[in-house]
Amino acid sequence: MSISPPGPVLPPVYTGRSSFLRTNRFLAASILCAAGRCEIHSSEDIYDSNGLMLWARRQPVAPALMARLADRELLRPIELCVTALDPVSTLAMMASLDALGARAPDFGLLLAPHREALLALLGDLAFDPQELLLLSVLRFGERDRLTHSIAVAAVAVVAGQWLGLGEAEQRRLLRAGLLHDVGLLYLPDESAGSEAEFARQRHPALGALCIRELTGCEPRIAELVANSHERPNGRGFPRGLREPALDPAAQALGFAEAVSDHLSRIGMGAQRAAVCSRVVPGEFAPALVSGVIALARDPSIGPQRQAPVRGPADVGRALRQLHAVLSRVLVLLSMPFDENDTVREAAALWLAEVDPLVRALRYAGVEDALAQGQEILPADALEHGELATLDEEIEHRMQCLRDAIEFRRSRDPQTADSRLVDGTLRLLESAASASAGAARI
Repeated sequence: MSISPPGPVLPPVYTGRSSFLRTNRFLAASILCAAGRCEIHSSEDIYDSNGLMLWARRQPVAPALMARLADRELLRPIELCVTALDPVSTLAMMASLDALGARAPDFGLLLAPHREALLALLGDLAFDPQELLLLSVLRFGERDRLTHSIAVAAVAVVAGQWLGLGEAEQRRLLRAGLLHDVGLLYLPDESAGSEAEFARQRHPALGALCIRELTGCEPRIAELVANSHERPNGRGFPRGLREPALDPAAQALGFAEAVSDHLSRIGMGAQRAAVCSRVVPGEFAPALVSGVIALARDPSIGPQRQAPVRGPADVGRALRQLHAVLSRVLVLLSMPFDENDTVREAAALWLAEVDPLVRALRYAGVEDALAQGQEILPADALEHGELATLDEEIEHRMQCLRDAIEFRRSRDPQTADSRLVDGTLRLLESAASASAGAARI
C-alpha cells in the first residue's frame, strides 16, 4: 500500500479582524519599492487564502512575487510574511533628527534644550520586526515619509513636556509619532481632489488598525495614532472628537502633526507655526500655542529669518482677494433655504470651517483697511512675514475645504445636484486660480 506524501504545512491563519490587510496592493507596491533600497526577504512561505503557495521562505522580495499577489487575498498579511534584514536603524533616525535641526534653525532651536533627552528616548525604543518593516517602507518606499514622522515625533515629545506629561507618556508619543502615518502606505500614493481627501480622512484609522493587528505595540499607541488628526474643538478627523475625549498626549501629537512641517521649513519656521496654531481659536491647547509663540519671539532666531518671496503689496492684494471670496462663501453657506436637509447639515459644518478664517482676517486688520479704503500694507518686516504666513495658511485651509466638499459630493447623491454646493466650489476654485496667478507673477 502506497502512502501519499504529506501536503504543505501551512502557517497559522491570520486571526485579525480585517481582511483589508490581506488584500492591500498599495502596501505591497511600497514594499517592493523599498526592497530596491534595503534588503527585504520572506520570513515564511507565503500562501493565498486557498492554500496556494505563492513564494517560498527566505527569498528576496521581487517583482515576480508582487505579480502573484495581484488581486489575491493572502492567508496572512504580507507584513507578517516578510522582514527587512537591514531596516532603518535608530542611529539613522537620530541622524535625521540632527539633520533637521541643522537645516531648519527654528526647529533646531526648539529641540536644543531637549536634544539629549530625545536621543535617549529614541535609543531606548525597541521595535518588533513589523514595526521595523513599516518604518523602513516609510523611509525607502515610493516617497520618504519617515523624515516627516521623525519631526512629528520629536515635536510631540516637546509638546508633551509643555503639557506636563511624564517620561512614560513621552516615550509613547515618540513611538506614535514615528508610526502615525503608516496608514498612508495602504492608500494610493498619488491622488488629488476628492481622492486626496479620502486618503487624508481615512489614514489615521488605517494606521491604528495596522498597529493594533500587526505589531506588538501596546493598545495605547494605536489609540494615539487614531487620534493624531483630531482637534480639541471637534474640527479634526476622522471622528471629530472634542477635548473631553482627547487626552493631553493626543492633543500633543495632533499639535505636532499640524506644526512640524512649518517648523521644519528653512525660513520663518517658528513664525509660520505660531500663525498656524492660532488661526482658529480653540484648535489647540493654550499651553501649546503659548509655547510655539514664545519660540517665534525668541530674539536669537531674528537674524535667521528670511523675507517672504512675495512683496508687501502682493501679500496685501492676496489677503484682499481671500477676504472677498470667503465673505461670499460665508453668505452662501449661511442661507441654504432651498436645499434639502442633507445639504443644510453639510452647509452648517462647512460654515463652521469658514467663519474662523474670516475672523482671522478681521483680527489681522484686513476688514478695517478695506472699510477705510486703504491698501493692506504691513508695517514692518515682522508683520510682513506674519501676513504672508496667514495668507498661505488660509489658502491651505480653503483648499482642504474644497477637497472635503468635493469628497462629500462624490459620495453623497443628496449633495450632487445642489446649487449651493456648486456655487461654493466655484468660489473656492476662483480663489485658488487667483492665488496661482499671483504666484506666477
